[in-house]
Amino acid sequence: MKIKKSLWLSLSLMLSLSRAEDDGFYMSVGYQIGEAVQQVKNTGALQNLADRYDNLSNLLNQYNYLNSLVNLASTPSAITSAIDNLSSSA
Repeated sequence: MKIKKSLWLSLSLMLSLSRAEDDGFYMSVGYQIGEAVQQVKNTGALQNLADRYDNLSNLLNQYNYLNSLVNLASTPSAITSAIDNLSSSA
């Protein structure tokens, strides 16, 4: 009777450990799936941020180009040169 009891206890312990391992495996898989979903969400947000940064960079480049044209056109010699070029080509 004592042997059956110890055998029963060891079997139940072994089964409970294997069940805990299964639960741990499923929890681990669940965490990995959750992490993958979060990375996908973050990737979308990062792509949106990168697109906005590119748009801002393009706008700043256009502003700098227009600003340099305005600065060039504000000097009297540049205006005279532009008039001379237009007159010679007409």
